[in-house]
Amino acid sequence: METYYKHSGKVPAIGVLFGFLAGVLVSIPASYLYDYGIIEITTDKLRFICTIAFGALVGLAAGMGMFWGKVRNNLVAATVGAATSLAALYISWGVWLIDIYDRGRWISNPSRLLMHPGFMWQVILQTNSTGTWAMEHESPTAGAMLWLVWLTEALFIVGFGMLVAFALIKRQPFCEQCDSWCSKIEKIYYAPTMQPADLKTKLQNRQFECLPALGQGSAKAAHFRVVLHSCPTCGTLNTMTLMKTFPKDQKTLIDKLLLSASEAESIRHARPAQAIAAGTK
Repeated sequence: METYYKHSGKVPAIGVLFGFLAGVLVSIPASYLYDYGIIEITTDKLRFICTIAFGALVGLAAGMGMFWGKVRNNLVAATVGAATSLAALYISWGVWLIDIYDRGRWISNPSRLLMHPGFMWQVILQTNSTGTWAMEHESPTAGAMLWLVWLTEALFIVGFGMLVAFALIKRQPFCEQCDSWCSKIEKIYYAPTMQPADLKTKLQNRQFECLPALGQGSAKAAHFRVVLHSCPTCGTLNTMTLMKTFPKDQKTLIDKLLLSASEAESIRHARPAQAIAAGTK
């Protein structure tokens, strides 16, 4: 018998298609906002934030598309997130090149340029030789240094897109019997009155009676947080995740430990008063 929940690995083709299309569609308006930001913003830190936000937004859209399409494979989720982010990066390059070479037509359709990658590559090479990108108060960067900047940008966009898509698919268990995500979610906060390693060991040994003894915790202070996921239809699939949230120390100690229906109910009923925040998504 499995101790921890794992996705079944099933990959509906429609889910992959929805994920990719959702990411690409969102990347079109996002590319205009992103390229406007990195051109008009002169502060390096804000440019960096724009790059991360662009990749994360594309990954979020791809992840939501796959979530709706019921993809239950973490590797596929990460792969689709990366592929979508690469497509978004390509689109943003088309928008950016139009902007820097024809400022009066910034809102023009970049599709003609994007349909000719060979010509687009020649424009990129020319741009690299002359230089356009610059740090604060410096002359435009060109050559090898500009290639390094562009490579770093690409890695962050693809990396964050991949991670966000992966995280969205990984975050909830899926009930194969009911063909639905376990959307019944309950969060219970406990006081940090036990060593994290000891609490982890007890819960792995299914000594759930130790939880009420911890006392009531607060989401606004250091705490242990137990997250229960349950299938809202059949109630037979239940998991428990344990996280510690201490000042400068946040970590998942247990990730989706499988519970029986009775074990899940015992944790719910034995919770400290006012320690629970529940919601159904």
